Amino acid sequence: MGKGKRLRSGSPSSRPQRAIVVVDDLEVGQQYGMMTWRMGRQDRPPLNAALPCEATDDFLAKLHEASLHAEESYWDLLAWLRTQVPTPDDNEAFARAKERWLLSRDWKTSVSVALAGENLPLFLVSNFAHVGVVLGPPFTAKPSLAVLDPLQIRRLKPSFTDATAHGRREIAANAPTPVGHRAAMALRFLDAQPWPVQGFIPPSRAEADHEAHSRHRAFLARSPYLLPEENTAAGVRKNAAQSSPLADE
Repeated sequence: MGKGKRLRSGSPSSRPQRAIVVVDDLEVGQQYGMMTWRMGRQDRPPLNAALPCEATDDFLAKLHEASLHAEESYWDLLAWLRTQVPTPDDNEAFARAKERWLLSRDWKTSVSVALAGENLPLFLVSNFAHVGVVLGPPFTAKPSLAVLDPLQIRRLKPSFTDATAHGRREIAANAPTPVGHRAAMALRFLDAQPWPVQGFIPPSRAEADHEAHSRHRAFLARSPYLLPEENTAAGVRKNAAQSSPLADE
């Protein structure tokens, strides 16, 4: 799932290893007309990404679709993981157990099959009840895979929308600047910011449980979600040659 510029890629042995980050926290912002993401764990340096706000509509629509697809097996996974930790009510222990399980999955094969030899700078893959956002230069400093929780994606939808709107206003108010240059400036800005996010107050256990129960009820009430053919690996390969905002650079 995803669209991007067709780029020439080197031999598999020459490509840099893709870093995999299971995202506990995701901060959404905007700089230089780029939607910015800082993500990861609070006790480790974040993975930074910058996406062009003028071209995020299709990406965000597919991100939402991928979250619906991932949710089809998400609740069963959570129930099983709860049985694998000594204290299921310990949120930190549960988060680390889920992280270990996700990092042990074969994301490399999932990404390779979907990309089919292409080297796209932005791409989505829905697997293991989560959504993998495949990122590469110029949108990140190095090839990376951010693994997002499907409920996290839907909870942050207003933030994605706000960042896109602010970014487009900034683009309209300034002289045209190539996407690659704007991405580099945005990533430099993010690198200079403190982490973890200052002043962030996580939801209480009661608030988190209430949201999870509400989401689960909504899931049970809707029909099973079937991923559109255009968003499957076969469909993506048909569209891989379509241009992105990088095409004219």
